[in-house]
Amino acid sequence: MEEKRAKSYVIAIIILLCIALCVASILVAIRIINNIKGELFSYSYPNSSKVGYYAEYLGTIDRNLPEISNEGLQKYPVYGVTLSATDTEKQAILDENNYLLASSATYDSIDENGNLYLNGQKVVNRKLYKHSASIGMYEGDIKDDEPAIIKKITIKSRSGGNHITGLYAPAGEVIKIEMSQDDFDTTGGLVVQIGQVLTNGDANNIWLARDFCRMPIIVNTMTTKTAVAYVGSYFGGPIYISPINKGTTFTVTISGGVPYSHFILGYTTIQEFTMNQNTSAPYFDLEVWDDGVRHSGPKSRVTQYTYGDLYNAAILWDKIALVSNQVPAGSGGDIGINFLYDPFVAAGAMVAFVGRHTVNCPLECLTVALDYDSAVTNASGNFWGCIHEFNHHYQRFGFTRTPTDILKHVLFFVYTPYSLCLSPCRFAKFSYEVNGRKYCLNNKI
Repeated sequence: MEEKRAKSYVIAIIILLCIALCVASILVAIRIINNIKGELFSYSYPNSSKVGYYAEYLGTIDRNLPEISNEGLQKYPVYGVTLSATDTEKQAILDENNYLLASSATYDSIDENGNLYLNGQKVVNRKLYKHSASIGMYEGDIKDDEPAIIKKITIKSRSGGNHITGLYAPAGEVIKIEMSQDDFDTTGGLVVQIGQVLTNGDANNIWLARDFCRMPIIVNTMTTKTAVAYVGSYFGGPIYISPINKGTTFTVTISGGVPYSHFILGYTTIQEFTMNQNTSAPYFDLEVWDDGVRHSGPKSRVTQYTYGDLYNAAILWDKIALVSNQVPAGSGGDIGINFLYDPFVAAGAMVAFVGRHTVNCPLECLTVALDYDSAVTNASGNFWGCIHEFNHHYQRFGFTRTPTDILKHVLFFVYTPYSLCLSPCRFAKFSYEVNGRKYCLNNKI
């Protein structure tokens, strides 16, 4: 009997010890949770934008450096420098420029060796090369020893426009575009653009009557016809892609491009940004995804900005876009607006290509547009000029083109840390200055 009672005591003690151990474990767990409370779901990169983009860097690939050549003219424009030329000389440059671009009359595909094809037939004595006018393009050059990479990108495509790859095609070098057959069938193929381009795919072309401060057309557009295809450009440039069937999700692997500096709000990490910033590729893109905005131009204009600076600038432009694109617009708010910073400006000091989702600005405005500290303390006239042109895309509010219509697009200016609506009195005093030319509302003064 005593033996049974002793066993019961032992069992009871064991049970009590187990209970005590469980309670202690629970208390410790609660303390741990309390200590890390606020960190479990806290990400160091807060952002409200949607990003339908994901990329993997798969390694490097050898580059085949092309010959530097041209079609034999006496002079060619240099990027950012006004060419002194007669109309006859300029027309010859225009003709050569068109000869070097893909079209239904020149070539529509390239093989892995850079040979050109048209309608499946090899074009006799035509091969991709690095044009002499590509030297200094976008205020820089890719070093010969800069490695090319293989990059796998998955994109949930928008209803229009193009998508950043973060890769730069060196002039005269072949780029491989590879998809699964399923993704090729789903997308119908990809439109690949190499070079600075308007959102709707148009070139920011220079015509005969204007000064040539670069080659007249610097974007080459090709469409993939098979799951594995090759593209290239005589002038080089950033690579953008878009599916034939808009709104589809697809994965593409691009080989042969050089990473260039870019910042996608809500996606780009400081590690990736630093890696890409340190390459010799001369281009830069900052993008607020989906119905936001993109700033696109030479990297030399933004090298002073840190990752944190660009993050602040992206948040500022996110807020600007989130207000402006809530109203009926001349450019659909579901695509976003692309700021192209270019030595050539098609009209005035800056111009909004309404319906084509693009603003064309001079090169110096890229620095100003991304200067967050100045923008929120004492914004320059150039900064307000960018805002002014941006809001031309969002001034269709059931009005006709009247002063009231123009007033509406200013009423949607946004300024961090607060939203600023300009009254008619304030609006009457609004002006900005670019390159010594002053503008008030839509009129030069």
